[in-house]
Amino acid sequence: ETAVTYLGDVWGQNIDGEGQKDAYPVFSDAKVYRAKNCMDQPYGYSNTEGKPLGHSYENGFCTLCDGYESAAGSGTETDPYQIGTLEELILFRDSVNAGETRYNAAGVYVALTANIDMAGIDWSVNIGDDCNATFDGIFNGNNKTVGDFKVTTQEGHAGLFGNARAIIKDLTVVNVTIVANHYAGAIVGQGYVKMNNCHANNIDITLSTKDGDWGDKAGGLVGQNCEGANMYITNSTAKNVKIQGYRDLGGIAGMAHSGNKVTGCSVEN
Repeated sequence: ETAVTYLGDVWGQNIDGEGQKDAYPVFSDAKVYRAKNCMDQPYGYSNTEGKPLGHSYENGFCTLCDGYESAAGSGTETDPYQIGTLEELILFRDSVNAGETRYNAAGVYVALTANIDMAGIDWSVNIGDDCNATFDGIFNGNNKTVGDFKVTTQEGHAGLFGNARAIIKDLTVVNVTIVANHYAGAIVGQGYVKMNNCHANNIDITLSTKDGDWGDKAGGLVGQNCEGANMYITNSTAKNVKIQGYRDLGGIAGMAHSGNKVTGCSVEN
């Protein structure tokens, strides 16, 4: 909670109360209180005792602590969480990986609002980089493009999403380089995915073997779509995909398990 200190009756000024604001201190008006920020330091003033002034955000991140700003929206179908910048994509990733239910609960809606150039960022810590913290909602790409990132890991689950139990639609991912052991795809490394109208272009995946195994399950879109009668990849494309590995490699998916449907898709080099 934000602490405040009353400065006395000698200082009055309407700063954030109702009615006309005072440009300067006056002898008779609303009492002024000194507040503290998220680091318990004096930070600003208010007419409301106990009003939190809190964080100082810049590009979504607090300049004073490790806090970050919530995305716009409420996570419903009609008011999805909105991601329109790289900073907001990073905040979304970190929230999912921290297990915050506002972003990774089943039925949560997230939507891109703009193309995002990731400018060659190291995305080795990806969205859902732990099997115990996956994105389980609905991700609407809104026919936007996310591009230009790299993933380097000694393990697997490599892609924009490492692990996902999600519906992903209307998304294009371009210019991706992945170096991993297994479970690698431009959009999803491994998961239980329902995907429609998604596209990957200029994807380079290199898998290494370990103890005579691994080097497996890499695809242009999805590394491995796990077993399930309701899982599907439809109306999607992969272009200019290069994969080096040992086994279970494919243009759309490295492995689509029993019960999966892959329809209306194409691969082109």
